[in-house]
Amino acid sequence: MSDAMTLIAFYFAVISLASSLFFNQVEAWHGPVRSFETSLKELKKVEQWRQASEQREPLEAAAPNLFVVLVGLLVASLAILAFLVPTPARLPFDPLLFLRLPLLFVVVLFWGFGLARLLDGHRRLATAKEEIKKGLESKESIEG
Repeated sequence: MSDAMTLIAFYFAVISLASSLFFNQVEAWHGPVRSFETSLKELKKVEQWRQASEQREPLEAAAPNLFVVLVGLLVASLAILAFLVPTPARLPFDPLLFLRLPLLFVVVLFWGFGLARLLDGHRRLATAKEEIKKGLESKESIEG
């Protein structure tokens, strides 16, 4: 009994660690993206729009997409393994209620919010790209 519970608890700890690292990585990228998008509202000159275009590209390249895939595969495989660990028939508690469902909750919570942040960051960068394009076109036509 204790070996099965230890194994599930170990999976839970590794999943929690990987999920929190994932969320922190996405949040560290999302903050500058959000700031960048906000800064576009103050641009007026063509040169400022060109600089904004140059600043957007590294932000887009820094998106933690590969990290999301790799850690996602790790977490998904560990969660599946945690559900496949055999538990003895007579336990003083319900392992589904006290171990497996909290594990599933952690995975869904971290990954749901993390993926929402990642997708929001990509949406913000796409919106910024369009705003920069419009800003450059309108300012160049005025100056040209």
